[in-house]
Amino acid sequence: MKTIALKILLVISSAAALGAPLAAHAEGGKVDIKIEGMHCESCVRSVREALAKLPNVEPGSVQVVLKENRATITVKEGKDVPRSEIEAAVKKAGYKVTPASASKS
Repeated sequence: MKTIALKILLVISSAAALGAPLAAHAEGGKVDIKIEGMHCESCVRSVREALAKLPNVEPGSVQVVLKENRATITVKEGKDVPRSEIEAAVKKAGYKVTPASASKS
């Protein structure tokens, strides 16, 4: 069975480069999130825990890379996670998601 992954790049420079519309939500696939303000492994843990609590995120799928100030989550197939919920979770943890653009892969 083929699956189509929707990949959301939450990087402002990508919006101009891709000419893509702003993404309102992530649906069934991997989501890359650019995060501002992480400085240490404690920051990484806080972001990972916040994103893992979101509904429709595959258990164990959250990866946070401090060096790249980036997180990746996998959204359950056929489900979605509103961008506003992703941003709210990251903000509640004390960090900021950069503006978004969408690209399909």
